[in-house]
Amino acid sequence: MMRTHEHERAEAAPTALAEPHEARSPSSTALADAGAVLGGRMAGQPAADTAESVTGLANNLYAALAAGDHAALAHYYDPSVHFHDPLFGTIVGSRKLLEMWTLAGSGSTHVSIVPHVVSAQPLPTGGWQVQVHWDADYRLAGRHVVNHSDTTLQIVHGKIVSQVDSWSLDAWARQAVPLLGGHKWGDYIIAHASPAALTAFDAFNQIPRI
Repeated sequence: MMRTHEHERAEAAPTALAEPHEARSPSSTALADAGAVLGGRMAGQPAADTAESVTGLANNLYAALAAGDHAALAHYYDPSVHFHDPLFGTIVGSRKLLEMWTLAGSGSTHVSIVPHVVSAQPLPTGGWQVQVHWDADYRLAGRHVVNHSDTTLQIVHGKIVSQVDSWSLDAWARQAVPLLGGHKWGDYIIAHASPAALTAFDAFNQIPRI
């Protein structure tokens, strides 16, 4: 069979390859943003606080208090937290604060705490300030105690760094002071109470000296 020049030219012609599509590379800005996010996660940096997250943290705090869930409380507080209330005055550090919640609350039963977040505002210096009103209803050695408190929380990176509780010491003392003596939690309260609280207790002539 004779081979024609046309056949020879057809066989000699190289097969044309389709040009690949040009791959789109991400912009340098996108890469930098992704790197920052990934780097933050790898470094264990917490996500930025939001009004929703700090409100949730406040509600979780009081749920943990009502349940006596001290592991959760330890997670919510910054190690260097500053706490203040009319009974104990100022407490610094989560270890001492958790000791207070554990011992002072060990005599309480049938605890109900209903919180209401009044406001959540970002602070100019960073973090958030959360105002909470909460009503506590519980029993001490069978005696009914009700306490109404207004609290200011400061939250930074998902941790409570400051908590200031404001409530009537006189109203609480009228209900709780007669029950302090002879209980481990009562001894703890008396040993750690603020001078103002001791004065209130003396007004009821119910404070055992230890």
